[in-house]
Amino acid sequence: MYATPKVKFVFDRRKRASKTTNGAIEIEVCFAGQRVRLSTGIGVHTGEWSDGKVVKRLDAQILNRELNEKFNDVYDTVKQMIEDENVCLDKLKEYRFGERRMAQKLNALDWIAERIELRPVRESTRRQHNVMLRALRASKLFYSFKDFTPVNIKLWDDMLHKQLPCQSSVHGYHKRLKPYIAEAIQLGLLDKSPYEGFHISRGRSTTRKFITAEDRDKIAALTLKGGEAKARDLFIFACFTGLAYSDIVKITKEDIQQEGAEFFLRDHRQKTGSEYKLILLPKAIEILSRYDYNLNIITDQKANYYLKIVAAKVGIKIPLTMHVGRHTFATWALSSGINIEVVSKMLAHTDIKTTQIYAKVLQQDVTSGFSRLKAQC
Repeated sequence: MYATPKVKFVFDRRKRASKTTNGAIEIEVCFAGQRVRLSTGIGVHTGEWSDGKVVKRLDAQILNRELNEKFNDVYDTVKQMIEDENVCLDKLKEYRFGERRMAQKLNALDWIAERIELRPVRESTRRQHNVMLRALRASKLFYSFKDFTPVNIKLWDDMLHKQLPCQSSVHGYHKRLKPYIAEAIQLGLLDKSPYEGFHISRGRSTTRKFITAEDRDKIAALTLKGGEAKARDLFIFACFTGLAYSDIVKITKEDIQQEGAEFFLRDHRQKTGSEYKLILLPKAIEILSRYDYNLNIITDQKANYYLKIVAAKVGIKIPLTMHVGRHTFATWALSSGINIEVVSKMLAHTDIKTTQIYAKVLQQDVTSGFSRLKAQC
C-alpha cells in the first residue's frame, strides 16, 4: 500500500518576486522522499499571495479558480496513480503543466493570449499586445515554446520589416513580446530567451507631425455637427493644452482650480503617472464649458476617423489624429520661444529627450535663420 503523496502550492521558490516582478506559483508533489514541482503558468507580485491563494488583485478570483482547477487536476492524477499502484516521480513529471496544458488545451500563443487578458494594463495597451499576438499567429512560425528560438525570432523580424513602415514600429512588436518571454522563462516554460545575442534597434526618431497655427484656427472655425464636431473640439482642446486623448477624456470639474483670474488643471498623466499642472487657455475653457466639463464624448478611434474628414474639408494633407494635436501644441510653444525645459514640463514628459524630438528645427526657423544671414551679406 502506498502512502498518500503530499500536494501543495509553492510561491516564489527562486525569490524573484517584488512589487514589479512576478514570483512563480508552482504545485509541489512529495512522495517517498522525493519531490517534483509543476509550473502553473501563473505568477504574482510580492503581497499578492497569502495562505495558498492570490489576494489584493482585481483578477484574484479568476486566478484562484484557475489555480484550483490545476491543483485538482494534479491531485486527481496522483490519486489515479495510487489506484493503479504505479506511483513514481519520473512518471509524474510527464504531467508538468507547461507541457501537459499545451498538449491538451493550449499552445504557446494561446498561453500568451491568456496572459494578455490577465495583464493589469490599460485597454489601449492590451489592444497593442493583441496586435502583436496576431502578427505571431500570422507568421505560422510559433506553436510550442520550443519554437521560440533565435532563428524564428529573426525570421519573424524579417516578416515585420516587410509589413511595417519603419524600424520603430518593428521594435514595438518585439518590445511587447518580451515580457511574455521573460514570464515564460520565470515559470519554467522556456529555458532561455530567444533574444539572447539578438539586438533589435529602436530605429531613428521620426519628426513629429503637426499643423500650423493657421491651419489649427481654420479647423476651429469650421461649422460641424455630430461626430465631426466632437472630434474637432477634442483635437482643438489638445492643440491648446498639449494633453493626450487618454488624459483629456478623464478630466473632471474637480480637477480644475481657479487662482485669481487663471484656471488651472492639475492631474496625473494616464500613460506615465507623472503629475502635471497647466493653465487652461481661453479656447480650452470654452470647449470644457460647451460639454459641461466632460470631454469623454467620443472614442479615440472614432475621433481619429472623423479628423481625417475634417482635415479634408480644410485641405490639410497631414493625416490628423488626436496626437497630432499634442504635437501641434508642443511645436507652437517651442516656436513661440518657450524654453524647452518649460515645454517638457508642460507636456509632463518624464525625459527631456522626448521633448527634444519636437524641437527639431521648424521650417520657419530655417527661413528666419537664412534671412538673418542674408542681412549680413
